[in-house]
Amino acid sequence: MTKKIIYTAIAAPGAGKTQAVVNKIPDYINNGFKVVMALPTLKLNDDILKTMKKANLTPLIINSDQDEIKHNKTSVTRVLAQVLRSKAHPLIIVTHDALRRTDPILLKGYILIIDEIPEFMDINHFTLKSKEAETIFATTEAFNNQLRIKDGLLTEITARVKTYKSSMSNKDNASTLSAIEHKIYDTILTGNIVLVETEKGGIINFHTIVEKSVFAQIDRARETHILAANIDGGLFDLFAKKLGYKYTRSKLTPEPSKYNCPIYIYPMLNGSWSKSKVLANEEGNLGYTHDGQNNQIIDRVFETAIQHSPNENFLVIQNSWSKFSEKYQPQAQKANTKIKFVPMDCRGLNCYQDSTAALLLFSGKPSPNDTTCLKVVGDRYDINLTELIKAWIVKNKHEASLQAVTRTAIRTWGNTKPVYFYVQDAEVANYFKQTYMTDAIIDHRLALTISAQPDGRSKTPPDEKTKAINFIKHGFNNGFKQADINKAVMELWKVAERTARTWTKSVRESLPVKPVEGLEQFFV
Repeated sequence: MTKKIIYTAIAAPGAGKTQAVVNKIPDYINNGFKVVMALPTLKLNDDILKTMKKANLTPLIINSDQDEIKHNKTSVTRVLAQVLRSKAHPLIIVTHDALRRTDPILLKGYILIIDEIPEFMDINHFTLKSKEAETIFATTEAFNNQLRIKDGLLTEITARVKTYKSSMSNKDNASTLSAIEHKIYDTILTGNIVLVETEKGGIINFHTIVEKSVFAQIDRARETHILAANIDGGLFDLFAKKLGYKYTRSKLTPEPSKYNCPIYIYPMLNGSWSKSKVLANEEGNLGYTHDGQNNQIIDRVFETAIQHSPNENFLVIQNSWSKFSEKYQPQAQKANTKIKFVPMDCRGLNCYQDSTAALLLFSGKPSPNDTTCLKVVGDRYDINLTELIKAWIVKNKHEASLQAVTRTAIRTWGNTKPVYFYVQDAEVANYFKQTYMTDAIIDHRLALTISAQPDGRSKTPPDEKTKAINFIKHGFNNGFKQADINKAVMELWKVAERTARTWTKSVRESLPVKPVEGLEQFFV
């Protein structure tokens, strides 16, 4: 089947994509077309709804907060399906997740507008002790490290998952499943992947890989428009091109423009930012948690940025392991500086435009667990692991960083007050400069140099070494070259080349010799 074109409206955050959409929707409606607009989350996009209201547009909003869904104990998917079949509403607003769950056939004839790049997959990791995992292993079996439900138990597990979902909205329907059990079973039942790895000491690692593609919905819609700051090089782009999609400029694209305020960008590390680097101490000894003792590199980064910044309202955008907050931070705040702490995924939040400085404290690189999952995804779609990792970094580091800093006053088009961005490294600073901040000044004076870890002086914690060993085994089992595995271990665990070679050699020698291919493959 010939793939349809995807229309892309690419413009800087704050450049007017929302207004361009609002201006165009009446034309669609007046010409007899129906429009479905999908937002990342409805709660974070109040500005879009307010803009529509000002333009006298009255969209039908379908989400779990609707009275019809709450009181009638029905689902968003069911209500949306009824609305799409009726074709009675010219403008419908849903979430990305609701769009993904929609029967693609129901979108035939609709104009589909997707605000922000949709996710392609959702990866999660869970760790259980062997005792806690007994129920899961009693109902599943592993084949090539992937779980599947045992024969004869499919009906029972399906019913238990259904009860769990029902219990979320109706307390009368008690479920015996834990949240982790539900996630694992639901992932298997929906045709997705659950990987299992056993560590020493009775620790079981589960990895769920859930596909969240909306390509089937894109195919069925009359035409699809995606609004984004960038689409090239990310995960969605990688899979779109793999599946044969082509892009063309959307009519919803606002006029070209650029930020007018002075922009100062300060890379905070020499070299590439990583979790292990910034959690190390001054002597270069590795750390694996932010301990709040003000003796780690991440604390120096925080203090350096805060002390250097003018007396401005300051955003700190971080992921969960950074842990900075009003109660957890070095004593670095200036008297007139107000610091606000914002989660890493802050798309759609437009309540921080009084801030003129921002500090980014997240990596965006795949963890060893993420890399294990990406390898499986790559095998399924015949995509090289290196390509997947590169696309992951574009999405979770480059694009996420751009979205983060543009929550500030720079988002107010026409703002002329200087803004100050303290970013992870030169890689992020250059991405900003090459995209929408072409006139920015990049200043490397604040960049910290991390001490090289002395070979053998800083021991890797046992649990981290176990993860590394499992990663090496997985690499050998999937045909990776030993040299490539060495490089990956050095990068992901920050160990010396000699250490990586020792680990991989030990694992290789411990692996059983593969039998000659023959009838053995049938004796499972």
